[in-house]
Amino acid sequence: DRPGMDYRNFQTGGGWQACQRACQSESQCQAWTFVASSTPDGPGRCWLKDGVPTQRPCRNCTSGVNIQLH
Repeated sequence: DRPGMDYRNFQTGGGWQACQRACQSESQCQAWTFVASSTPDGPGRCWLKDGVPTQRPCRNCTSGVNIQLH
């Protein structure tokens, strides 16, 4: 998880890959965190960030940095 610096979040059924693609498509997005659903086939939530917060352990999260900017 990369807590903080969120400017937008949305529900997605496309997994962490959809969250990563969304970040890469927005010029202000510097990092992202995808939080998986607590149900097996449920949608997760994507958090887009306008900064790169420190990474912290999270059981159901996948985070990344927009490598196109860094």
